[in-house]
Amino acid sequence: MGIFSTAGLFLAVLLCNGVFLQSCLGSESIPAITCIEQERQALLKFKRSLTDTTRLLSSWTGEDCCNWKGIQCDGNTSHVVKLDLVSLDPEAAMQRQ
Repeated sequence: MGIFSTAGLFLAVLLCNGVFLQSCLGSESIPAITCIEQERQALLKFKRSLTDTTRLLSSWTGEDCCNWKGIQCDGNTSHVVKLDLVSLDPEAAMQRQ
């Protein structure tokens, strides 16, 4: 009986690890991955240096730059890994093809 309870405990730990952690502990237990503040500030500084008359960067507000249009963050580290401004402007995207 002792081996089965140990194996059961081991299995429960494995299931609650990694992918299954959120469902085991509930979604409120796991902090959301959000933008790194230094990178957010750098993006806002970059935005201020531009003249955005067409308001393509209008989504660049709020605390989480990972949700801004044209920004892609790494799901594990929250670092900005891609800045795609061409996709925000349909005319520029067409010219690029």
